[in-house]
Amino acid sequence: MRVLITGGAGFIGSHLADAYIERGDEVHVLDDLSTGSIDNIRHLRKHQRFGYTIDSVDHQAVVAELVDQCDVVFHHTICPSDFYRSIISNNM
Repeated sequence: MRVLITGGAGFIGSHLADAYIERGDEVHVLDDLSTGSIDNIRHLRKHQRFGYTIDSVDHQAVVAELVDQCDVVFHHTICPSDFYRSIISNNM
């Protein structure tokens, strides 16, 4: 299976990448490193079934190309400014 993990250089995403590589799947990580770290996925670069792109999910062309190449997508991104805005604007 071909797996795309957005936010894959973060804590959860990098552990998910580890698990899928260990399972024998192909894994591609997309992360802008705003909260994640390349150190979390550095050890995976030696695997032929692993790839990564340092870019934002805001770049639709990049995301579309990566999604087209994958069977499943795990979306684990965070945008702190959007998160904060959603908290203060929620009227519930």
